[in-house]
Amino acid sequence: MQSRLIQSADGTRVRVVDFGGTGAPVLLVHGLAEHIGRYGHVAKALVDRGFHVSMVELRGHGESEGKRGHVNRWDEYVADLNAAYNACETPMIVAHSMGGLVTLDALRAGLRPPRVLLSNPLLGVRVKAPRIKVLAGRLLSRILPSVSLTNEVPSSGLSHDPAVARAYDADPMIFHTITPRWFTEMEAATVRVLAVRPAVPVAMLYSDADPITDTERAAEWAAEHGVISRDHPGMLHEIFNEVGKEAVLTEVADWLERGEF
Repeated sequence: MQSRLIQSADGTRVRVVDFGGTGAPVLLVHGLAEHIGRYGHVAKALVDRGFHVSMVELRGHGESEGKRGHVNRWDEYVADLNAAYNACETPMIVAHSMGGLVTLDALRAGLRPPRVLLSNPLLGVRVKAPRIKVLAGRLLSRILPSVSLTNEVPSSGLSHDPAVARAYDADPMIFHTITPRWFTEMEAATVRVLAVRPAVPVAMLYSDADPITDTERAAEWAAEHGVISRDHPGMLHEIFNEVGKEAVLTEVADWLERGEF
């Protein structure tokens, strides 16, 4: 495993790790508050199938530069992904949750990977915040855009494997905040991507029991825009970390290899 820092468009240094492998390149993109260390088993499963696997830590995550849980513009994440993509020789992309939203916004802006696989992409949140809280967040985005607030992501909603929640809670590189500007930029990005049909082959693995992202909205978007989707009933948010994840990772490799499950 080799780690390197590359520069995003504005000079921010973001970390890319190469896990090895000799086949077609694949770039992994994490969810909110995550880091590369949580994806070792995903990388191994794909390397074992013959892929060359890399992963990016978007700004504010892991060992990349930037404030935790904050962007001034969602385009900054898109620029980070573009920089990593260009450093990895036209890879296919596997993206989870927030990483899925970043990837779809990058596709909308012109990124053209050979194939994309999404895992419970962040196309809406399952628990709707009270309207007064949403309005307050939008106001704070204008007057205190970078103040840190609790992100309200429960570790109990990640997986039925209790070891996953324990590791998440104990992980010093996981953070538990977002900023008002992050929230309003995420909302705007969601509106943008929901209106666009991807210009490259995209598949989505989702779970109807995910308590964090709005998978009903994601499934409707997939059906409307020609995105192949497959439900994993009963699984929680992190299907790559769920009980039965081996079968899910086989599906990921099948899609990347053949463009079908």
